[in-house]
Amino acid sequence: PQTQFRSYNGNYESRWIGINASIPVYRSLNTAGGERSFTQISLTGSLRRSTTDISLFTEPRIMTTGWLGGSWSYIGESKNIYLISGHVGFAEDKLNSGPATMRVRLMALGSYHLSDPLVAIYGVNYSALFGRDLLFPLLGARWTIDDGWSATFILPVSFSLRYRANRGT
Repeated sequence: PQTQFRSYNGNYESRWIGINASIPVYRSLNTAGGERSFTQISLTGSLRRSTTDISLFTEPRIMTTGWLGGSWSYIGESKNIYLISGHVGFAEDKLNSGPATMRVRLMALGSYHLSDPLVAIYGVNYSALFGRDLLFPLLGARWTIDDGWSATFILPVSFSLRYRANRGT
């Protein structure tokens, strides 16, 4: 998909095009001992090219970014979800003549069912970006409003409001 944002005077400020992929390589549904659990391991990747026209620069900034990684997820009998993911990525700015900058990101998330519509989300995120190590906690919640609507926020990184049109799947 391509996204374009217009500035206050009608000019485009940012355009990007990219692709994201997640490929499950292992899935397991365990029903042994009367307890049900589900485990999945996935390979993930992304490639994105963006152009930003900012008046501070004489020419548009063209960035190429991407990452490859993997994730492990587990859902136990209690419906709590656990996720660990890690990625190695790169970023290249066409205005800088140096090589692409490598980046590392690790994240661990867990959830706890507080009630039927409300789930607490907790975790930690580590990133090595722009030559700095960043470690910060993640805290959030998921609220299932009804069969089709849900709201999820994870501070300080994400907020989403979702509607599932086909409730049968």
